[in-house]
Amino acid sequence: MTKNEVSSSVCNAIVDHACTRKGIRISCVLCESHADVEEAYTLALTETRQFMSQLANETDGLMLDLSYDNIRDALAKASQKAQTGISKDTY
Repeated sequence: MTKNEVSSSVCNAIVDHACTRKGIRISCVLCESHADVEEAYTLALTETRQFMSQLANETDGLMLDLSYDNIRDALAKASQKAQTGISKDTY
């Protein structure tokens, strides 16, 4: 799966599902950047992760870090399961 294949609507659906069904509080989401700023993004990624992780911890939540391929892949797989298992009556 490429960096930009996990759409914001899929992310929103999974985050909503996690928050509503599982009681998980996600305070911030770190996503991939566009190719035109890839160099700056890469240079600042470690510090950005640290800042966002601290922010999430201090707001009693978690950071959803979509900058990792394996997390994006797991999110995409979970969204496919969630879409087939959730009906309109669920909400």
